[in-house]
Amino acid sequence: MPNGQHAFLIGLLVWALGCAGSTLSEKTAAPPAPASSPAAPAAPAEQPGAAAVPPSPEPLPQPRPTPIPAASEVPPLPPKPAEPACPDDDPVDGRTHYMAGLDALQVGDEKRAWDALFLCLCKTPDNSIAQRLLRQIESPPAEFFGDQYTEYQVQPGDTLSKIAKQAYGDPFLFYALARYNGIDNPSQLRTEQTLRVPSPRDGGKVELPAVEPAPAPQRATAPASEDRTPPEVAADPPAGRYPGKVLVTLRASDAVDPAPAVHYSLGEEDPGAGGIIRYTVPIAVDVSTTLRFYAEDRSGNRSAAYTARYEVGSREKLRDVEALRDRGELAAALAALDSLLATDPNAAAARRLYQEVSVAHADALVRRDELRPAREVLQRAATVAGGSAQVSQRLAAVEQRIGIEQLFADATRAIDATDYEAAYTALNQVLKLDRDHPVAREKLVVVRSALIDRTSKEAMGAYRRQDLAESIRLWDRVLELDPADETAQLRRAEAVHLQQQFQQKFQ
Repeated sequence: MPNGQHAFLIGLLVWALGCAGSTLSEKTAAPPAPASSPAAPAAPAEQPGAAAVPPSPEPLPQPRPTPIPAASEVPPLPPKPAEPACPDDDPVDGRTHYMAGLDALQVGDEKRAWDALFLCLCKTPDNSIAQRLLRQIESPPAEFFGDQYTEYQVQPGDTLSKIAKQAYGDPFLFYALARYNGIDNPSQLRTEQTLRVPSPRDGGKVELPAVEPAPAPQRATAPASEDRTPPEVAADPPAGRYPGKVLVTLRASDAVDPAPAVHYSLGEEDPGAGGIIRYTVPIAVDVSTTLRFYAEDRSGNRSAAYTARYEVGSREKLRDVEALRDRGELAAALAALDSLLATDPNAAAARRLYQEVSVAHADALVRRDELRPAREVLQRAATVAGGSAQVSQRLAAVEQRIGIEQLFADATRAIDATDYEAAYTALNQVLKLDRDHPVAREKLVVVRSALIDRTSKEAMGAYRRQDLAESIRLWDRVLELDPADETAQLRRAEAVHLQQQFQQKFQ
């Protein structure tokens, strides 16, 4: 190509590139800045003859991904609250916890009452009164009563316990009755206060005693201060050891009430609703026992519940018996208790210990298969110590074991005499009383097989003698022992058919 043409083409290419660069710069230029923003610096002037290079566009911002936490970084769910557990090292007995819970509930302290009643049930889980009191805290009052109610005006001397006993026969429903009436402190019951006494849960009618109308109150010259101080009460002589019978006097004093009521109970166990006694005369304590008592003034203020242990006479001997029991010398322990009860037959602690040792001694004899000596021990416990549910249950079990032993001996003698029918009956009675008897079931299989063989032979003999009625009876016995015996089924059918032929022939 001539040089002139080369120069023309190169100039044309440069001109085209310059036009394209100017157009692209206009399209990609930034929008004008707002008025408040400073002016952008001017772009440098293009050099003549140089090709314009379009600027690279800036990349758009990308959204940041949300990080997924690792399993170890996820916070755990809060733990469920643990159920309360009975403490292992609580030195206080269940009766003391029970009295503390009852006192707290009388003044409306639900938290303290719940704690004390819970600890009481840890010690004595069968305490039905504590269970009922706890239920009155946890359940709505409507659970204990019906839909109807009767209005009742509180009379002098009334308490919620007294009203609950009159209305429902249960003084321990006092707290549910207090909650039903919106009373926060059951001990603060005012005379002439109107109560709603709901019907019993079973739909019966509330029977409250009729009362005379209260006299109109006289105008007081000055407001009387409310008595909230509980009375004080003490036992004289105090708890301790005494060589013989002791008379205990309970003395109560109060700043307002000249004669607070004193209540007490005697014994090791929870006395229940019927065991609380109103104190009137000195208490004669002639055996070791526990005295529990409290006082209550006419304003409903109740003292703390006190416990006093009186060791009278025989306690040292009982300790000697307990030592013999702990060493496993049970026969010697029973002999010592026999001697102790001979001099003090009303010693409650000695009788309870006699029952306990008798049961342990009988259990040891049963383990050695000495059933008849075990029965004698338990029979004497029932006679000397008055018996108990535990003694009665053990005696019934031993009597049954002896009966099984006697039946098995009868079955063995019958087998030796080849009296398989009697042996079969006795072995079935053994298995009815003790289905896991180790030998009776094996012997029953052998006796049953022998009895089937003998009865089958006797049935065939009766058939040959034409004694068809006897033959049918014996085949029936075989089928009782083995309903699947096909030979017995066939022979019986033959005997029945022949008997029918004879009857038709001689009719």
